Amino acid sequence: MTFCNVLVTFRVHERRGGVWPGSSAGSSARRTGWRRAGALLFFTLLAGVGCGDQGADSVPEMAAHSGYGEVADALTEMIEREREQKGLAAVSIALVDADGVVWAGGFGEQSPGVAATAETVYRVGSVSKLFTDIAVMQLAERGEIDIDAPVRTYLPGFAPDNRSGTPLTLRQLMSHRSGLIREPPEGHYFDDTGTDLAATIASLNGTPLIYEPETRTKYSNAGIAVVGYTLEVTQGEAFADYVKRAVIEPVGMTSSAFAPDPAVVDDLADAYMWGFDRPDFDAPGFELGMAPAGSMYSTVLDLARFMGVMFRRGALEEGAATDAGGAAESGGAMADRADAAEPLAQPGSGDLPSRLLSGETLEAMWTPQFADPGATTGYGLGFAVQERFGERWLGHGGAIYGFSTQLAFLPDAQLGVVVVSAVDGTNTFTSRVADAALALMLAARDGEPLPAAPLRGSDPIPPGLALALEGTYGTGDRALDFDQRGGRLFMTPARGGATVEIRSRGDTLTVDDRVSFGARFLADGGAGAQAASQSGMASPTALIPLRPDGTPGDPLPRQPPTPLPPPPPPHWHGLIGEYGWDHNVLYILERGGRLHALIEWFFLYPLTEISRDVYAFPDWGLYHGEQLVFTRGAGQDEAGQDEAGRDEAGGDTTGGTTPDRATSVVAASILFPRRDVGTEAGGTFRIDPVRPVSQLRPEALAASPPPEPGPFRDSELVEVTSLEPGILLDVRYATTNNFMSSVFYDEPRVFLQRPAAEAVARVHRALAEHGYGLLLHDGYRPWYVTKMFFDATPESQKIFVADPANGSRHNRGSAIDLNLYDLVTGEPVDMVGTYDEFSPRSFPDYPGGTSRQRWLRELLRRAMEAEGFTVYEAEWWHFDHEDWREYAIQNATFDELGR
Repeated sequence: MTFCNVLVTFRVHERRGGVWPGSSAGSSARRTGWRRAGALLFFTLLAGVGCGDQGADSVPEMAAHSGYGEVADALTEMIEREREQKGLAAVSIALVDADGVVWAGGFGEQSPGVAATAETVYRVGSVSKLFTDIAVMQLAERGEIDIDAPVRTYLPGFAPDNRSGTPLTLRQLMSHRSGLIREPPEGHYFDDTGTDLAATIASLNGTPLIYEPETRTKYSNAGIAVVGYTLEVTQGEAFADYVKRAVIEPVGMTSSAFAPDPAVVDDLADAYMWGFDRPDFDAPGFELGMAPAGSMYSTVLDLARFMGVMFRRGALEEGAATDAGGAAESGGAMADRADAAEPLAQPGSGDLPSRLLSGETLEAMWTPQFADPGATTGYGLGFAVQERFGERWLGHGGAIYGFSTQLAFLPDAQLGVVVVSAVDGTNTFTSRVADAALALMLAARDGEPLPAAPLRGSDPIPPGLALALEGTYGTGDRALDFDQRGGRLFMTPARGGATVEIRSRGDTLTVDDRVSFGARFLADGGAGAQAASQSGMASPTALIPLRPDGTPGDPLPRQPPTPLPPPPPPHWHGLIGEYGWDHNVLYILERGGRLHALIEWFFLYPLTEISRDVYAFPDWGLYHGEQLVFTRGAGQDEAGQDEAGRDEAGGDTTGGTTPDRATSVVAASILFPRRDVGTEAGGTFRIDPVRPVSQLRPEALAASPPPEPGPFRDSELVEVTSLEPGILLDVRYATTNNFMSSVFYDEPRVFLQRPAAEAVARVHRALAEHGYGLLLHDGYRPWYVTKMFFDATPESQKIFVADPANGSRHNRGSAIDLNLYDLVTGEPVDMVGTYDEFSPRSFPDYPGGTSRQRWLRELLRRAMEAEGFTVYEAEWWHFDHEDWREYAIQNATFDELGR
C-alpha cells in the first residue's frame, strides 16, 4: 500500500501458503480461505493521523535493561500471540529511553531458517520522509535554503498547474499542505519501470493542484519527492548519496540506506503481500521513482539510534559518525547537552559534526504547520504530531510493498519505540504494539503496575454465533454487512471502507484482524459473544455500536434479507474489470448501486459519477479530491450491449465483445491499463497444454492411483439425475468445450457418492423458492483424468488442478462442479467468472464484478453449505461434501460404472 501514516482496517490472514499476485498463479499451494479487507472509516476510534509457517522462536537482540524486564516479557507475549493469530512473518522491535536502547528483539524468520533479530533489515516506507526533511532543514539552518521561498527558486522547471496565486514552498510540501496530487504520474507507487527522480518530478508539470496551497491537508508522496529532488539539484549530488552523508552516517546508522546497497539488503527480511481473495505472495522489491518519500532501508536498532538523537535535541552521540557499533549510551548527559549550540559541520567538510540539527530547528519541525495557535495535532515538518498518554507524541508510520512500520516517541518523557512487520497492510498491528510499548514504559518509569488494557487480545467467535449474526444492520451509510465465512465473521460498512474480521472479547463483539482493532458492538436480542452452541442460535434484532468510552451508541436494526440486486446501468459494464499490474491491481466493481474502486488491495471507495467516463473519489481516504477518467474503445454498439455482449438484464447475448469496453483508466493521475482477465460471459477458458492429450492419455491409463491406508466406506456412486430429474447437465468434459479442448468422458453423466448426491438433490429443491435450479458440470472423475489435467497444465496455473499424487475429491466421488440456472428461461446465471476459468475471478471471494453476480454466487454457496458442502478455495463452482474423506480414490471409467 502507499506509504502513509493512517490507521486503516483489514481482515486477518490465517497463514501463508501459495502465490497469486495477479492473473497468473505462482505455485500449486492452495488459497487459505476468505480474504477481504479495507478501511473501516465508520468509527473514529480507528482513525489515525495522516495516512507457510510460523517462523523461529523469539530471538532477542539484547536483554531488557533494569526496570524494563516486565515490559519486554509483556510485549513478547503480545507479539507472539498476534503473530500466531494473524499469520505474520518477521517482526522486530526496539525500545529506547534517555539512556539508549533498553530492549530490542526479533520474532519469526528473516528468511527460511534464519531468525529475525533487531539487526534484520526492513523497508520502512514513509519513515523515510523524516530523513529527507531533516536533510532540507540542515540546509535551512545554515541559510542555504529558504523553506518559505517558492520551490521554483531551486527547481525552475517545476511547473504544476497552480492557479491559486500562492506559490508552492518546501514548508507546504513537508507538511502536506501544498495541495499537490498524492502520486506523481511517473515514478509513482505502482510504477515498477525504474523511473528516476528527475523524470518523476518532470511528470508533475501540468498536473493541477487538488486544493489551494495551505488550505487543506493532502498527503502527498509526490510532494516529498519534490523535496528530495530539491536536495539533489541544489547539492549537485544524487539524493541517496547526499542523505546518507548528511543524515544517516552522522547518526551512526550503519545498516540504513536509500539505495539497495548489498551490505544492507543482504539482511533484508522476506516480505509478503496479500489481497481480499488470495494468500500471501512475495512482495515486489523494485525501487521507487519517488525514493525520498519512502525507499529507505533500515533496522530497528538504527532507528532507535535516530530517536536517541531526537531525545538529545539533535546532539550526536560522540563518535557516532565513525563508530558502527552499539546503541546510544550517553546516560543522563544526553539531556544536559540537548540544546547546546555547537554549529553543524557541513557534509564532506572533513569535520565530524557534533549535531544533526539544533534543538530550535527540531522544535520547529515538531510544531503543527498551518494550524491554529497552540494546536497539538497535525503535521509538523515531516513529523506527525499528537497528544497521547498525556504527553507530546511524535513519529511516523510507514507502508511499502510487504512492510509495515511504526516509529513513535515521547520527546519530553524521552521514551520511544519502533516496530516493523514484514507483511503488507499490518500498520495497525505495528501501531498497537508501539502504543502498548509506550504505555508500559511510562508505567515502568513511574514505578506503577503495568496496564493490561493495551495488551488485550480477542477470541474467535463460535461458528454458530457467526452464522446467527450474518445479515445487514442499519440503513444508509450507517449500514453494516456481516458475512460468515468458514465459521468466522466479517463486516463491511455500506458507506465504503471495506471488510474486517469480527471476534469476541467477553460478551462484546470486536474488530480485530491484521490491520484493524478496537471497534466494538453488543448483539441485542440474540446470543452473546461467549455463547458456546454451534447451531440454532437466535439471530440478534440489532447491533449496538459502543463508543470509545464503552457507552452504547444508537442501535443498528437488523434488516430483511437483501433481494436479488438489479443489474447496473449499461454504461458501467464497459468499465467494470481489472486495471493495473500483477503487483497492485485496481478493481472497478459495482456494489450497492454505486460504482466502486478497490485500490492498493484493501481500500474500497464508492465513486461519484461526474459524467459517463469521469468519476470522483470520495472526500476521505487516500485519494480524496482526485478523479478517475476512463478511456473506452470506439463506443457502445446500437444494441446497447456492454463489452461482454450482455444485455441490461445481465444475460449473454452474443458471447463476443463490443467496442464500448474501457481500455484504461487514469486514476488519481496514474494511468492504469486494463488487464485481460479470464473469459467473457458465456465463453470457455482454454489453456495451451504443456503436452498433447494424445500423448498424455496412454500414460495416464497405464498409471495407478497412489496407495492409501484405509479403511474406507464402500463406494455407492449413483447418477445424480436419477434422484432429481429437474437437475440439468452441462458435462463439458464429454465434449471439446473445456479448458483442454479435448474429450475425456464417453458420456455426459454425473455420478456422486449417495450421501453427496442426495444432498445435491435437496439443494436443487431448496433453490426452487428463489427461482433457480442446479446445472451440473462434473462429479465423480476417474483418477487418470486428473493425472491428464495436471500433466497438461502449465506450472503457473496448477492452482486450479489437483495433484494426482494426492488424488482429488472428485476421484472419491464426493466433489461437485455446478452452477445455477433460471427455472423460467433454463439459462445459466451470470457469475463473476465462468466455469473452469483459470483466473482470480474463480476465487469464491473475488471482490470484483457486480452486486447481482456476487449475490447469485452467495446464494449458491449458502445453499450448498446448508447441506454439508464446503466451497473449494480457488473455484466458486467446486464444492466438497463433508464425507469426502471416507471414500477411496477411484479410477473406473463411466462405462465400467454402468456395467
